[in-house]
Amino acid sequence: MPKYVRLVRSVLVAVLLPGALLPGALTACAFDASDPPPADPAADTLATASSAVTVSTEQIRQVYRDTLGREPAVGEVNVWVTNLAQGGWTLDTMRDAFARDAQCRAAVTAVYEQVLERTPATWEVDFWQQQIIAHNTIPAMRDAFVRSAEGTAKIQLAHLTVIHLVASFEDTATGQAKIATGGLSLAGYRSWLATQLRYDQVYQRSLHNAYQTDKHAGVIDQLVYYGVRDLEWDLRSQPPSNVCGLEHAPNNDWFTYHAAAPLQDGRFYRLSDGLQLLAGFHAAVPEHEIVTLHLELKGGHDGASCDVAFPDAAANDNRSPFRQTPEGLDALLHAKLGNALLTPAELL
Repeated sequence: MPKYVRLVRSVLVAVLLPGALLPGALTACAFDASDPPPADPAADTLATASSAVTVSTEQIRQVYRDTLGREPAVGEVNVWVTNLAQGGWTLDTMRDAFARDAQCRAAVTAVYEQVLERTPATWEVDFWQQQIIAHNTIPAMRDAFVRSAEGTAKIQLAHLTVIHLVASFEDTATGQAKIATGGLSLAGYRSWLATQLRYDQVYQRSLHNAYQTDKHAGVIDQLVYYGVRDLEWDLRSQPPSNVCGLEHAPNNDWFTYHAAAPLQDGRFYRLSDGLQLLAGFHAAVPEHEIVTLHLELKGGHDGASCDVAFPDAAANDNRSPFRQTPEGLDALLHAKLGNALLTPAELL
């Protein structure tokens, strides 16, 4: 998952984001290592004697890709430039020798393991080796696998497992491309998917009135032990000792409790205390999954109290960030959570 270790904020909701083929390894491709190398083995094209072959280094690399499914080392390319330049070898005979080698069988097996996540039967390896001898290729084999019913089903299952949504046609096509031409294994595709999660694709364990003393464990236990990632807290402008009073907090902080009744208070007294706990969790576990914090603005017409979340009309008119105002709530969230805060505008 991009590292969703940031926090989303609005008036009502906040989110805490959170073995090479060496020269001579092919018995059919033995050569005399004492032969001198060409004058310029790094040149793209080597002009040779009449009995030799004119070949580009890219053509040699392509033989490795097609038959062994990998890029050759520089030394391997240089050796085959020499072999082809000295005569006795052509690209076709080189390719045929590679396709008949045990390393081609290993490459075929690797495609099964990487794309379909299973070990192939001997007859399956035999079949695909014969296909490559007949000038099919390892890349074409990968492409055929991801487009097969088996490969498509596994890509779609990977999407469902990681994203928890049924893969669309476009999702499936993306997975096929990532594996066929992007070089990812099926496991690598799942890891890549985890970095592509959108906020609207995340499923979270949620907890209502998550602060409440008589119902729930402490905030850190909720996050670490129980794996809760969606917390709901109630905000009130007045303390539980004087719910309907007019002596609201003189700064931009709020009280957190359900009602002015026994055991319905919070495990932390003020919003700033709860945010400090979230900041501590974020500092201790910076790679945590996205955490959503719902802030319910209590009071007024909720039937349980007469206080309101933003009680000071003058401060509201002045949009003061130092009082109980929407701007004050923004300022408090930024002050306590810093760069971990992600605003709704950043999700659009």
